Amino acid sequence: MRKFALYLLLGIGLSLTAIPGTKGYHSSSEIFQSILDFETSVPAGLNGFILLTHIGTVSERTDKFYFYLEKLVEELKSRGYRFKRIDELL
Repeated sequence: MRKFALYLLLGIGLSLTAIPGTKGYHSSSEIFQSILDFETSVPAGLNGFILLTHIGTVSERTDKFYFYLEKLVEELKSRGYRFKRIDELL
């Protein structure tokens, strides 16, 4: 099993606050895929990453990323990742 500290990332340089149709906007499916793409693009994958996401988003964003969280967690678990709370890492 892969060891790694994943605490729900949202990022890899992407924004949940960008409004659809504006610069910097990425759909939730693009954000989801960018996390999986990054995981496969480097030898260490997401090992050691702290992944952060925010529950809130701007109201104009109807495509809420939090609907993808369960799918993301399940996919990463299927790839051998384990989840830890931040206080367990300190």
